Amino acid sequence: LLAERTRDLTLVRQALDERLQFNRMREELDVARRLQLSSLPTAYPERDCFKLHAAMVPAKEVGGDFCDLVLLDDDRLLLMIGDASGKGVGAAIFIAMARSLLRAAMGRGATPSEALAQANDTLAADNPTLMFATAIVAVLDCRTGLLTYANAGHNAPRCRSANGREAELPIETGIALGVMDGIDFVDQVLQLEAGDHLLMFTDGVTEAVGPGDTMFGDARLAAIVADPAYSEPARLVEAVTHSVEAFEETEPQADDITMVALHWRGIAPPPIPCVREKETA
Repeated sequence: LLAERTRDLTLVRQALDERLQFNRMREELDVARRLQLSSLPTAYPERDCFKLHAAMVPAKEVGGDFCDLVLLDDDRLLLMIGDASGKGVGAAIFIAMARSLLRAAMGRGATPSEALAQANDTLAADNPTLMFATAIVAVLDCRTGLLTYANAGHNAPRCRSANGREAELPIETGIALGVMDGIDFVDQVLQLEAGDHLLMFTDGVTEAVGPGDTMFGDARLAAIVADPAYSEPARLVEAVTHSVEAFEETEPQADDITMVALHWRGIAPPPIPCVREKETA
């Protein structure tokens, strides 16, 4: 009887130890989640020529997405979005490395394609888990509205012009970061006109799964972006988020969802100088 009770006590102690370890792990994951969400911009760069909004909804405690909105100087706005393969802690660590490498390269004066190439070489050089990440890096010249961007295997952003035309941003596909080193990426340019909207997103939006294993898809997203009712970036992001949630119904969220919305307002014309007529004698 004593031996049996001793075994029972041992099992209880093991269960308590496992519970403590589980609680400790949950606390660490909660800290990691809060740290990751804190990297999402809450105060967006402000200029009269543009408005911004961003959102991130991880599928697990921590996600494998990132986005970044920062002014490189008085005249250049950096926009970045990325998505690591897989989910969870491993994906979160990998995408955090990619974000840091890209931001550091852009801070040193690299072009978007150069930043992707530098980050890719570093990630591919030491990648025993064979993870990879897609990303878009874009720089907006606030003096002219010229958008310079490069892509590493990421979904093409959606655009709506001032006249209401909606389409994908013309973009080279590129290769995901971390697959192999020595990859060249391509810089592309687009002249934004006053009233243009741009939505960058991760595939958690278009690949959201609803009942019957149907996907949200590009067509549903395009219809939301084309709707003139969502002229404010915050309203556009909220509309997509709510539409995805309604589409999924009772299905669990399949992947992380991240979005960045930009509304280019345009450059204000210079003031017309006031010319006084010469007084007559």
